Amino acid sequence: MYIDRVRLLLRRDVLSNHPLVISYYMEDSPYQKEIGDLVTSCKKFGFESQIEAIPNKGSWSEVCCYKPEFILMCLEKYNRPLIWVDSDSLFFQSPTLFDDCKADVALRINDNVAVDSPDKILSSTIYINNTASSKKLLNFWKKECEKMLKQGNPVLDQVALRRVILHYPTMVEIKRLPTTYVTVTDDPKDKSAFPDNAVIVHYGLSRLYANESALAGV
Repeated sequence: MYIDRVRLLLRRDVLSNHPLVISYYMEDSPYQKEIGDLVTSCKKFGFESQIEAIPNKGSWSEVCCYKPEFILMCLEKYNRPLIWVDSDSLFFQSPTLFDDCKADVALRINDNVAVDSPDKILSSTIYINNTASSKKLLNFWKKECEKMLKQGNPVLDQVALRRVILHYPTMVEIKRLPTTYVTVTDDPKDKSAFPDNAVIVHYGLSRLYANESALAGV
């Protein structure tokens, strides 16, 4: 009995420090068809996942801008590090850069574009550590999304995140991710369509909504 209890406690300790993969998708959207493949790819590399359906919030911008609120909710609910990926993603290799990651967040910062580019900071793959600083960032990101939505223009959540990080550069410790963690392809099942070293591949379904997102938040 004592040994079984120790094993259970050790397992709980391991799980509390092992990242949980999270995402959401809008009900009755093209993303819904991709969820099973995402969950399967998580299991392949030993990751638990929590993928939730959310109702249509009225616009694509509002669906996207729910991201920081959802991540914060999951951080408080599960009390462990998280890996956010857009729901059209697949894991093709184990994301070893997240192993024992001490930074508050890990994300892709694109040095090849202007500082005011909508693609300067990418939010399709984000590691979020269970720290007070990461929670502070999420709260600021959520408020910036709400502020931008009130202005009435289409909004990309990653533009709001860019604004917060650039305005408060010392708020969190950031680990930079390589492009292999944010690879985009038209067909994730065609391995010849992206590099062999790709870790996380995104289908890029958001391009179906290009008429709105192309105008968003610069």
